[in-house]
Amino acid sequence: MSTLKTTNIQHPSAGSPNLVLAADGSVSGGAGLGGLVHLHTEDFTAQPSVSIDDVFDSTYDNYRVIVNITGSTSAFHYMRFRASGSTDSTSNYAHQQFDVNGTGVSAGRSTSRTNIRITYQDTGDGAIAIDVFSPFLSKGSTVYSNGISTYAGAYVIQWVGSYGASTSFDGFSVTADAGTMTGSLSVYGYRKS
Repeated sequence: MSTLKTTNIQHPSAGSPNLVLAADGSVSGGAGLGGLVHLHTEDFTAQPSVSIDDVFDSTYDNYRVIVNITGSTSAFHYMRFRASGSTDSTSNYAHQQFDVNGTGVSAGRSTSRTNIRITYQDTGDGAIAIDVFSPFLSKGSTVYSNGISTYAGAYVIQWVGSYGASTSFDGFSVTADAGTMTGSLSVYGYRKS
């Protein structure tokens, strides 16, 4: 099998390259490349909190964050926004929750918070999928998260959250309210077109 090595791919009638291949294997430009663009992955071991900076900018308006947690202790997990390396812990956050477990369904709402609750992780492995809307734009930001824990079967939780002030953020943190987290976190940008 042969290998073709190049950094640009261009149709003969195009005035500039249609696709640009980066050293890390990512591809930019062109149509039909899919809706999500990988921006960052962070592995962590026995950490109470993970902070990611410089991932939100004007390139994308909305983002997807995937968190995989292994061997967690029972804990709620929270998100806070960050700007220039500092975490915003003002009480401009709010969230609404809906969860289903083996004993029934519950819901709750909390305002004037210092964070957004994004899931409850029971003992064992689990995952969180978080959509973050407009964090870099100077307006209120919103979050939609789905979490699942493998403890005693599927424990499913949905959360919506908001940050009510007009602030531009370039990062975020995920924190467990008890114990530590081990796993990985990946950030993707939603392609605008």
